[in-house]
Amino acid sequence: MLLIAATVRAGIEDDFYAGDVNNYPRPTPVASVPRQAEPVRDALAGAFRAFPEAVKGVANSHVRVRIRDLEVVEQTGKERLLAVGTLWENIHPKVAVSRRAAEGKVDRTMGAGGLLGGGGSRSGADEQVWRDVAYKVPQWSQHLVLLADGVAYPLDPRSRTLRDGADPEDSFTLARQGETRRLRFAFRVPAKAKNLALHLFDYNNGHITLPLAGDAEQAMQPAIMATGQRSSMVEVAVVDSHARKHLNGQPAPDGWRYLELTLLGRSLAKGRDMGAIVNIRPDNLWLQDAEGFLYPPRLPDRDAPLAFFPEYPTHARLVFLLPRDALPARLLLRAGREMLSLALPGGGVPSLPTPLQHWADGELAEWSLLGALRRDDRLVLDPAA
Repeated sequence: MLLIAATVRAGIEDDFYAGDVNNYPRPTPVASVPRQAEPVRDALAGAFRAFPEAVKGVANSHVRVRIRDLEVVEQTGKERLLAVGTLWENIHPKVAVSRRAAEGKVDRTMGAGGLLGGGGSRSGADEQVWRDVAYKVPQWSQHLVLLADGVAYPLDPRSRTLRDGADPEDSFTLARQGETRRLRFAFRVPAKAKNLALHLFDYNNGHITLPLAGDAEQAMQPAIMATGQRSSMVEVAVVDSHARKHLNGQPAPDGWRYLELTLLGRSLAKGRDMGAIVNIRPDNLWLQDAEGFLYPPRLPDRDAPLAFFPEYPTHARLVFLLPRDALPARLLLRAGREMLSLALPGGGVPSLPTPLQHWADGELAEWSLLGALRRDDRLVLDPAA
């Protein structure tokens, strides 16, 4: 059967090409189209390779991090979205503990303990077992920033859409010694920023800084804060204000508009631990217009707090939906029991008239009576709180 099939194939080939390779069809040249322009390759993409510590990795006592790639995902106007590819490795040695102690409690590193038990010598009550010590980041948005000319920029929500992307609100664990994980992070930074570094805040095991571009020392030199207002916890300033057409791809409703505010803030906490990070939740932020109406923020992502670190001024964005004819006046921010009133760029803060009477309820609230008007048998009051 095989011999017959081979004979048939040979016969067909002879009919077409007569057994001569010169009779085979000749390739037809493809017309080449000249390039309209040479492709633009952003020099920033390979800048990190100039830093040996970024390529080989930087470690603290528990984890080693190295840069795998750097990509400019998009550039719009004054900003660019960067994607930083990284490799994380748990380098903590296994620890020997007594079996009795291992069953009773767990060693912890940034909130996670040893997860894996190993073999050990058997010696009665003093039996030792080897255990891995896990490395955990409880929440990326509370620990990882991109330093750009001395300002800390938080993770962008686009981070979770990247290949191997990390969700800013997720946790991260390397359970065993030698375990590795590839992760990519997105950050939105000014297009003119020259000095860049990836920075991990780890108050338990040691911070990690990986230079990406420019001068590493300039990237890590804290920028001078703009003039703002202080409480006992935090210093905040509104540094920019501009209209925005869309939020999450959706235009503002008819008769309304979006206003985006850019903030710089810094924790004033004296400690250097996780407690030094000041978080301002969205329900403690309001935009006040000239008539006194308050508007809550419409966050581009989810209900996540603004995190301010003590080491660097931290960049933050807020978006508000307000009537098209409303005149924004100031940003109100509650930090603990204190309230900050922040002027907006290019706009004045409306001042209240001297109240007729004023009351205070300890540290909880204050009330003022700004005016009173009698109309027939009615009394019209103008209060403020």
